[in-house]
Amino acid sequence: MKSRRASRRRSGSVLVLTAVMMVAMFAILALAVDIGYVTLMRTQAQSTADAAALAATWELLDGRTLTPTATAEQIQQHATDSARYYALQNPVGQIPPTLSGNDIMFGRLDVTTGSDATMTSIDPGNFNATRVQVRRAADQNGEVPTFFARVVGIDSFASQAEATAVFLDNFSGFNAPPEGMGNLNVVPFALDTQT
Repeated sequence: MKSRRASRRRSGSVLVLTAVMMVAMFAILALAVDIGYVTLMRTQAQSTADAAALAATWELLDGRTLTPTATAEQIQQHATDSARYYALQNPVGQIPPTLSGNDIMFGRLDVTTGSDATMTSIDPGNFNATRVQVRRAADQNGEVPTFFARVVGIDSFASQAEATAVFLDNFSGFNAPPEGMGNLNVVPFALDTQT
């Protein structure tokens, strides 16, 4: 008789425990969804920054080699236009990001000095690098909205990425291996300016 009474008192405890655990599981699920979305937005912002930096640096190279009569300002304007175009073609969270004047920076970068090389902006006619920053912030392109984090008061978050692209122009030729080392199995590839 005594055990029957005790089991009746405990019969509702499983229901309470299940309800508490479901709330905790939904909270963890919501957190996982929002963290995954944050990671996706950062990846998309990085891809956009990479594409814009590569496109702008390609324009710097073309401007210096294919149109030697163009001024440094004209070349940089073409490179800026190209960076903005490619940023618009790579949306971040379904919104094509716009780039402000401060988001695109040109300069000279000597990557042979190592990973701590700094970009200088002394000689605009000799620039070989572009740094692009893509931002989704309150003041530019709008912050990225959240889904479930709104329950705890986080309605949106800022996301940004930066990329630097550089072309090497400080090499001067091709050296064959020393005698007795064999062939390289690689032939240097070059095109004339007209091609």
